[in-house]
Amino acid sequence: MRARIPPHAGRHRRGLLLVWGLLGIAVLGLAGCALPRAALSVRPTHSPPTLAAAAGEGMALSVMQVGDKTFLATWNQRAINLTILKGRRQQRIVLPVRSFCASVGFLLSLPPDVGVAGCKSVWVARGGHWERVPLPTGVVNGDGVSGRGGQWWALAIIDAASGMGSEAVDLWATTTRGASWTLAAKSRNALSSTPRRAIPYGGDKSGLEAGPGHHLWLSGSTGGAFYLYRSTAGLATWTAVSAQGPKHGPHSWVMRSGTVMETFPPLFVDNSLGYVPAPVAGPHDRLAIFVVTGPGWHTATLRGLLPLGTTSSWRLAASRPQTLWVATARSLYRSSTGGRTWQVTRTLPSPWSFVSISFSGSYGSVLAALPQAAHHPGHFALWVTTNGGKTWRAVQVNP
Repeated sequence: MRARIPPHAGRHRRGLLLVWGLLGIAVLGLAGCALPRAALSVRPTHSPPTLAAAAGEGMALSVMQVGDKTFLATWNQRAINLTILKGRRQQRIVLPVRSFCASVGFLLSLPPDVGVAGCKSVWVARGGHWERVPLPTGVVNGDGVSGRGGQWWALAIIDAASGMGSEAVDLWATTTRGASWTLAAKSRNALSSTPRRAIPYGGDKSGLEAGPGHHLWLSGSTGGAFYLYRSTAGLATWTAVSAQGPKHGPHSWVMRSGTVMETFPPLFVDNSLGYVPAPVAGPHDRLAIFVVTGPGWHTATLRGLLPLGTTSSWRLAASRPQTLWVATARSLYRSSTGGRTWQVTRTLPSPWSFVSISFSGSYGSVLAALPQAAHHPGHFALWVTTNGGKTWRAVQVNP
């Protein structure tokens, strides 16, 4: 689930990706301006013709690195433009937007597939063309879909009119790439008997991730506390994963008085290690990084904190098991200690903002940004690295 950025799928992830980005004439000269030592040089790329902006209309962007291919999705309320880059080759596909919701356009990891979230649907490649796959009833947002080992899972939010809202969810599964869906787990309703394979009731559930060992992970927010559940194999039971933090020291306030705004699903770097991001409101807003380890996966241990400053926008990625990256609005952070300490490696000039970052093993990574100016034709910028982020090369995408 999520083009992590994120893998996400929560309010902060959507707030990052849905940046209203259009560029004025003054911005076009930024590539030749004198920038700080760590600043990236911006080479604006025009949006495809199908995304020509109307007055007041914005553009959003998501990237994903899969093997030696870079997937780039740009979209607005009328169309999704999917560009696939492999070396110097570029392929562009236009996917129509039948209806618009918050998740449209997000790239999804559905091994062995790459998906594009639609509203109540997911686009996947089949037989040389892209096909729209309808999602089960109640699955409103396409970013509520996750996959692993040839199986997909979809999170369905119960109709808010029933009085349960997103506190109660149903879980659907498919092993036929969406040709047919089966109700795998049903919501626990406090007003009725508990069904078999019941999903815990309560909490604003907003994240789903298929992890190692046939476990599924549910995350969300509830009362400012850490919120993460893990299923057993077969979904027979769901277990709350407890958060642990230091009782003393500079990070102790997170567990004592910090308010966890939302917990996101783990970013798994291998079959025994995952990182759980959780933005925390306190004396200063920060991004808390928790660690979950297998095979038990019983607790989430606080690894470190990254100050977010005045921005709540961020994206988390990993290039190696202990090398993490966080892209905030104007800064790109790197940690070589699994989230314990962080350093700024690159910055962006105003009005640009990072919106997406993705790594794929030895093939490198891709980093993307949008400008914040409005009421002008849309632009975006794209960089790639093949040496672990030591250098970044600007990539021009054909409109």
